[in-house]
Amino acid sequence: MRKKDNVRVTRCFMAMLLPGCALIFIFLILITGCSTTQEILEKSADFTDLPVEQQLQKALEMAVDHPATILPGAAVYVRSRAGTWKAAAGVANLETGQPLTPDMRFRAGSIMKSFVATVVLQLVEEGKLDLDDPLPKILPAAICESFEHGSSITLRQLLSHTSGIPDWLTPKVLEDIVSDLLKIRTPEHYVEIAGSLPTVFAPGESWQYSNTNYNLIGMVIEGTTGRPWRREIEDRILGPLGLANTFLPEPGTAAITVPHARGYNKLPGHPELVDLTEVDPSMAGAAGGSALVTTAADLAKFFSALYKGDLFKKSATRDAMQVFVKTPPFIPGAEGYGLGLMRLVYLGDVELIGHLGGTAGYICLAGYLPQYEASFAAFINTQSDDPSPVILTTLKIATDNMERRSP
Repeated sequence: MRKKDNVRVTRCFMAMLLPGCALIFIFLILITGCSTTQEILEKSADFTDLPVEQQLQKALEMAVDHPATILPGAAVYVRSRAGTWKAAAGVANLETGQPLTPDMRFRAGSIMKSFVATVVLQLVEEGKLDLDDPLPKILPAAICESFEHGSSITLRQLLSHTSGIPDWLTPKVLEDIVSDLLKIRTPEHYVEIAGSLPTVFAPGESWQYSNTNYNLIGMVIEGTTGRPWRREIEDRILGPLGLANTFLPEPGTAAITVPHARGYNKLPGHPELVDLTEVDPSMAGAAGGSALVTTAADLAKFFSALYKGDLFKKSATRDAMQVFVKTPPFIPGAEGYGLGLMRLVYLGDVELIGHLGGTAGYICLAGYLPQYEASFAAFINTQSDDPSPVILTTLKIATDNMERRSP
């Protein structure tokens, strides 16, 4: 793969690596990529007479080959009433030149939060938890006492990022992770760090994304069920939905031993992209990071089932998950955050209910498109460049074709 020129943004390595910073970083660079995206959208209009997968393929090839991008590879998967379409371009492995395919596994970062929230809501249906449970009812006293408002924060506020609990992402933590990507880290350690930081706001008074919320939720799941949160996700979601290409590697198993796209970042002092595929799954734990390995097709299937309520016994549970708190403009397109779900609006009026994920070497967006009754997932195998030439162009092609094929 040829070296790309005209790298437009000076990138911060630490911000690339971690899920909380990643969401902000992804769309800071997204803003810079509008002209590239617009150029590809305009060129895509020249081949609307081709089959949909070929349209998607050409758009991805233009994004990967564009002189203003540094994308090793990109892939998209769309499942709709009009058909299932998938495409990929670029390479999965810069060293070997292995082509990227739409079915390859990758790390999905903070998309993990949607899986964790689903398990919690199933436990609520079973009467084992209540969304309005205060932390002292569901977590050890020592954990609750770590936070100023620990006695009044509720489970619902953890899920919706309205707890006011600070994120554990500090410069010192980031330096520690960068210095040893294979180190096994514990949620208790991160909770201790967060507890030493100032409260962001009183519970329920505002909104701020915090990975600490989901580390605590992982503890809640384990305390309620007596089992690791990974096993609960496997038994309650992966198995029932048949997500055979999704797995949750255990801490200490940084290598992905099945066919996958390797993940790359641009690092200070390195002229070429650096392979960052192998980061320990404990890096962010139940908050995401490197803990979820999956495929675009599996994510599309998951978010379709989740949106439709197939993972719940009661429609009220699905409805509760999709009560969206209005968020500050922390990323363009964000309109609200529910219980482990984002509400995003792109291209003027295309609503996507799902989640964004970013971790060392990867960016992914996946979710359900209600007005099209379709699911969508796209990813790139770098966290060092703008995903919009991939995400927005393929989303536009897919939705345009769905509109043309609608009755």
